[in-house]
Amino acid sequence: MIEGTNLRTIAYLAERIVDIDRIKTNNIHAVLMTYGVEAARATIVREIASVFALYSINVNVRHLMLIADYMASWFLSP
Repeated sequence: MIEGTNLRTIAYLAERIVDIDRIKTNNIHAVLMTYGVEAARATIVREIASVFALYSINVNVRHLMLIADYMASWFLSP
């Protein structure tokens, strides 16, 4: 685990050093700037689901995706 977020540097490291398919962070802005809106949206879904799971609340992932779509739309608005 690493403190802080420097996804751009991690993204350019060789695959033998870091498995870029397993990089996770809760910094949605860093994900948005590095990987784009769809990755940021997936991060939002994952983070909201983890909070609900902590309290044993079952929510259909489609509802979480709807919330993430709404939140991601703010990234695209001027």
